[in-house]
Parts: sequence; C-alpha cells; structure tokens
Amino acid sequence: MTSELAPHFTAHLDVHYRREGEVMFGDARVQPALCVAGTTLPRVGVLAIYTDQCGGILASELGKPPLPTLDLSIHVFRAPRSTSLTFESRPLRVGRRLIVVETWVRAEGDPDPFAVGVQTHLSSPHASRETNALEPLDEPLVERAGMVVRAPGTAEVAIHPFVMNNLGMLHGGAIGLLADLACESALGDDDHRVTGLDLRYLNAARVGPVRAVARTLRSDEAGTHLWVEMTDTGDADRLCMHALATTRRLEGA
Repeated sequence: MTSELAPHFTAHLDVHYRREGEVMFGDARVQPALCVAGTTLPRVGVLAIYTDQCGGILASELGKPPLPTLDLSIHVFRAPRSTSLTFESRPLRVGRRLIVVETWVRAEGDPDPFAVGVQTHLSSPHASRETNALEPLDEPLVERAGMVVRAPGTAEVAIHPFVMNNLGMLHGGAIGLLADLACESALGDDDHRVTGLDLRYLNAARVGPVRAVARTLRSDEAGTHLWVEMTDTGDADRLCMHALATTRRLEGA
C-alpha cells in the first residue's frame, strides 16, 4: 500500500496529470524549494523530473508496462513568466521495444513554451512506484535529498528511500538533479543558469554514495558547456550516467 512506502521526493512536486487521447497533460505549482536559490526559476533538474514523469506516464500507458528511461534531454530557452507550469507530452515513436516522447513546458497563461524535453523509454515488466502528496518543503529539494557539494563541480548523494525508485536504485530524476547541482557548483557565476541537460543512463546505481563530477569544456560570455560523469563510488566507481550540460544568462531569472 502507498501508506507503507517511505516518503519520496516526487511527492513534493505538487503535479497533476490527465490524459486526452495520446497526449498527457500536467499542471504543477513550483514551490521555492524547487527553484534556483534566490530566484523563481525552476531548477533544470526539477524540470527534468517533471518531464520524465509526464512523458513516462504517457509512455507506460501506451506501452502498458511501466517503462524505464534510457535517455532524457531538457532545454530551457527563456525564463518562465510564472511558477505555475503546464506540461504537454506527445509520442514521437511507439515501437515494440522503444517509445520516444516529447514534452513542451509552458508557464500558466503563456501560449509559448519556455522549455522542451525529449526522452526514450525501454519496455520493462516492473511496476511503477506510487507516492502520497507531501507537505511543501521548508528547505531546498537538493538539501532534503541529502545532496552535498564536495568541491566545485563535484556533488554526491547517498542512496536512501527518498531518492530510490521501486527497483532499489537511484531514481533517474534524482540523477538529473544531482547533475544539475554539480554543474551549478562548477560555474562560480551567479549570472549564468544551467539551462540544458542531455542525460544518458548507463548503469544502475545501487550502492552509493553516487558522485557527479562536472568539467568545463568551453566557457565564454554566451555560456558554458560542461561534461558530467556520474559514478557509484560504493560499486568500484561504476559509471552510471554521463551528460552534456549547457548554461546561459536568462533575462528575468
């Protein structure tokens, strides 16, 4: 039963979904704990979680068994005008083994999207995890999840029920959030925001702590490109994810 499950970070997202035909819609109010510190801009890692959920629910219903995420890209191209967000997920491809979904993200009352995500799902026989809605967070989500910056560009998290999926491994959304934190800590520039993540999930992280290391590939006034590698330090530093991240200045963020 849901009441027997440990609290989970996805229950803090305050999001509601509804399906109309082959389109999944979501509505969420983004609380300050989910935003970049001192701003009303949702963290790109949080947007990755929202799009992964909205698109993932659609993929699971189209493919019937819940489908784990193989890869996910999320890109923000301007600051949203509101913290009340809407999501619209549509299938790009529905195959026997793979389903590809696009998700457009808009601020309430704004017809133009401010972000877009694309993700690929692989069929799996495992059941999805259900969560109860929890009270709003009184601390940033990264802190509640136990994510810690060890050095500029390096962030870690232990594997515990709050950030695990139903298979006993680090949740894909938590992986995106940890990558976001590592990149943010590498910047050292309050004017730039992490606006893009291209995540590739390679191996399950089951032992922990899990460490994300972000390295700058190129940086100039326009923004920064970073390469992120994530390893399970308790499992012989097994590589579990790599990502390409981008940053830029966002007017109003």
